[in-house]
Amino acid sequence: MRVVVGIIAFILGILTVIFSKYIFDNFGRVAWAEDKFGPAGTLTLIRLIGAGLILFGIFFWTGLFEIIFGGIFRTIFGGLNEAIGNRERQQQLFDWLRQWA
Repeated sequence: MRVVVGIIAFILGILTVIFSKYIFDNFGRVAWAEDKFGPAGTLTLIRLIGAGLILFGIFFWTGLFEIIFGGIFRTIFGGLNEAIGNRERQQQLFDWLRQWA
């Protein structure tokens, strides 16, 4: 399944970059992109999205996505696994989250 999703994302990324002008003609300008990237900002944004899809597809296809981003997410959300089995710790976590809500 990982390979199929990666290949599909990779192909969609390539098609997005190749047909960026067609996408631009059909969907029009994006004001934010034109403001931030200049006169051809929408085309730049579409191509950046395509490049992101290509990288995501390659990373997901080869398993690098889990290696690179798994470590980041584990450090951020690592404490949640420990809290699930421990009711007292889970209650502390929920109390802490309610402070910020």
